[in-house]
Amino acid sequence: MPGNGMNDGDWRPCAVSLRSLNILAAPPAAARVLGVTPAAVYLYLEDDGTTARRPEPGVPDAHSRRVIPLLTDSAVLLPSGIRVGRLSWPSRLTAGDPATIGENRILLPGLGLHMVRTWRPSRVHVGVPRPMPDLIGSVDPGLRQAAATLVTTALSGADPEVLVRALLGRGRGLTPTGDDVLCGVLLALRADAPAEPAADSLRMHIARRWAATTSLSALLLRDASDGYAVPELAHLVDHLYGAATGPPPVGLLARVLSIGHTSGADLLAGVLGAGDALNNAAGPARPNDHLQVHGKALISEGAF
Repeated sequence: MPGNGMNDGDWRPCAVSLRSLNILAAPPAAARVLGVTPAAVYLYLEDDGTTARRPEPGVPDAHSRRVIPLLTDSAVLLPSGIRVGRLSWPSRLTAGDPATIGENRILLPGLGLHMVRTWRPSRVHVGVPRPMPDLIGSVDPGLRQAAATLVTTALSGADPEVLVRALLGRGRGLTPTGDDVLCGVLLALRADAPAEPAADSLRMHIARRWAATTSLSALLLRDASDGYAVPELAHLVDHLYGAATGPPPVGLLARVLSIGHTSGADLLAGVLGAGDALNNAAGPARPNDHLQVHGKALISEGAF
């Protein structure tokens, strides 16, 4: 692999998500450091022209596949991430630095990573949505209603493009609020098999507008479109949508809400709003033995 002034003397093992394996296995390609935090480094592929790196047919562009998250043990476990364990980044590593990705290796200034294994990211399972808890005080009611309106529109067969445009890329940060809501909606629709036609419509409109948001957020939207999420959120969706039996583990809701600054709450707003719409479309509420709402607390046999 070309050096480009990078130190390839310090090699560390890494575990590659199956979602990113084709990128690591492809011939070497140029990349740039998109961002550096103590917990994660985000790389951006500058050259994704090989067949191995292109997304499946029908996707307008590869914008959502150009970001490669490198995740330490303290990072949120993003579905497409490359896990590097307990690692401190080289002190001189900064946004804009060159990198090279391919042949099962990643070369950065002062650091080299080589793949030793793969890992399977968490994915939501198909179930039947239960009555959604209120979670007053934890989730923005306006965002939840926006998600419900979006799903109701898609379920009716009407064109949801205007509603998608109102959310996609809206907000600040690497994962804007509107995108987090859309991710929650996409995960919820993946968990409800009868909603698949509505999900297809939303996925199509979002895929047409990848460039309207950040490259990292586009990656997470693609992951959510396929049903993949951080483990805590995927587990909670399984409980809310009936794919998991019994009460959720203690503290699961708190762990979801702790994701990012507001990302956890925004993701949950999408999940709950979609569930509201799906339940309204299905008719009378289904019994729910495990999830109850008491004021501002979600109670599940003491699990939360």
